[in-house]
Amino acid sequence: MSEWKEIKLGDLGTVVTGKTPSKNNPEDWGNDTLFITPSDYRNYRKWADDSIRKLSADGAERLFNKVLPVGSILVTCIGSDMGKVVMNREDAITNQQINSIIPNTDVVNSDFAYYLLVDLYETLRIYGGDGTAVPIVNKGDFEKIDALIPEKDEQRAIASVLSSLDDKIDLLHRQNQTLEQMAETLFRQWFVEEADEGWEEATIADYAEHTKISIKPSANPLSIYAHYSIPGFDNDKEPIHELGQEIRSNKYQVFKYTILFSKLNPHKDKRVWLILGEVPENAICSTEFQVVKPYNDNHLYFLYGWLSNSDNYREISSGVGGTSGSHQRISPNEIFTFSAPRVSDEVLEDYANSVKPIFLKQQINQTQIRTLTALRDTLLPKLMSGEVQVVDIPVHVLKKSKEARPEFKEAILIAAIVRTLFTPKIGSVSRQWYQKIAYLHKRKLKEQSEQQSVFELTTEYSKKAAGPYKKKMRYQGPEGICLKNRYLVAVNDYAFMPSEDIHKIDNYFDKYWNKELFENWTMKNFRFVPVKKLGVYATVDYSLLELKKEGKELSAFNVLDNISESKDWKHKKDLPEFSAQNIEQAIIDLKNLYTY
Repeated sequence: MSEWKEIKLGDLGTVVTGKTPSKNNPEDWGNDTLFITPSDYRNYRKWADDSIRKLSADGAERLFNKVLPVGSILVTCIGSDMGKVVMNREDAITNQQINSIIPNTDVVNSDFAYYLLVDLYETLRIYGGDGTAVPIVNKGDFEKIDALIPEKDEQRAIASVLSSLDDKIDLLHRQNQTLEQMAETLFRQWFVEEADEGWEEATIADYAEHTKISIKPSANPLSIYAHYSIPGFDNDKEPIHELGQEIRSNKYQVFKYTILFSKLNPHKDKRVWLILGEVPENAICSTEFQVVKPYNDNHLYFLYGWLSNSDNYREISSGVGGTSGSHQRISPNEIFTFSAPRVSDEVLEDYANSVKPIFLKQQINQTQIRTLTALRDTLLPKLMSGEVQVVDIPVHVLKKSKEARPEFKEAILIAAIVRTLFTPKIGSVSRQWYQKIAYLHKRKLKEQSEQQSVFELTTEYSKKAAGPYKKKMRYQGPEGICLKNRYLVAVNDYAFMPSEDIHKIDNYFDKYWNKELFENWTMKNFRFVPVKKLGVYATVDYSLLELKKEGKELSAFNVLDNISESKDWKHKKDLPEFSAQNIEQAIIDLKNLYTY
């Protein structure tokens, strides 16, 4: 083991405290740059790749000295959320409640720095609670916090072990998201697209009872309860195990094969929790959840699909009320009197048999997530203290997927596209040109993958990938990797050409991007298509995926409607290339290229 040395957090890199745009500049808000606040952290695990609010290009320009490049470490430093840590997957700005470190990679490995801050959670909370009514760690105090770090090689080894576990956890979560989308699509097909007009109207109460068996955990102070709470739902749908003496108020008993529907702020946060057959002993839930217990177990999956359907959920949650703006609720009657079709037991049993394997696979993945999370949380403090060395960890734990970081993979694709399109006569390849072809290639690659649904494209790929580009953030992320590794050279602010080390991408390209597909399908179909037409193809394809996901007709009218309703896209409806005729032709062309 190398010698560990003491260092101040401020010496790990540049510390940046965020800032909120002035109320005098409403134009600073938009859809270009992530604006991260502690409220966003409930949606993150290790990585921050979206935010509730975003800044415009003007807003990011005004706060240029607060921009955090990819791979920065963002730490909440105020209030009850003190000490939460994430890394950003794209450039971001935070509010003043977050201190961030832009790592100096000559001093510290970025992933190691992330885990170091995670391990300092209790230290941060102690600093923050030093006699103040609201816990807070200001920038000065944050920079002075002591930490221990080993040599760079050991940092990389430690980060590799922990990142491997986090990567596996993230993959399982993404698989579960895809499975959820598959179940939603199947439900819509059975009960929306192919609904029987002869089905009579019923209500949720015709299918399920409202179970309210009250449990008083404090009456059994030393018993351990599996508490299905609001925080538990927000924390990857994991019940929290607590002693009875720690739970002060009464709860509801939770049964297997039930649905928990939150009545708290449903218009803000969608919380519908499907409970299958594996329910821990002493399972209870918050009284903010309403327990929906089907009379027939085969009705469970239909009820879950019906209650979580976006249109139905929106209608149910529209009945919120209450005197507090932050705590509004719906009456349980809104749930149980909500209309539903009266479907025969035979149809519901057939549907249950068709969708059950999807949810069982989700359950298996969730068990794996639980195991891997516990292993990571056990190893982290031992590795960060030097109590355990990487050489002490069993080989099966160290075994790491060779999957590269998304930014590096994207850089390889960008470089390959630029190399293929570039000719001395053209002189350079524009950012817009390579972006559209990258999208269209990824779209086909994902369609051919047996492991992923093309619907993932509408969750992992921002609309901006098929639309406008953030000019302010050029040369960051994948572009920065291309330039740093000398795969490409920037001709000007928006165009590139191959550089001296472009040949090095050949070591990676086929592994990540399917060379045969790229050469014989993507380039064959799109190499000589004008850039504006590629933009129409990318936007229309993405829109068709969204329409398909929502069960809407794949028509030019609906595509235009989708474009008009999008903040990122609405400007396109006025562009001549987005005429109804061109969109209609694009739909015809795309249906010959992709499956919808």
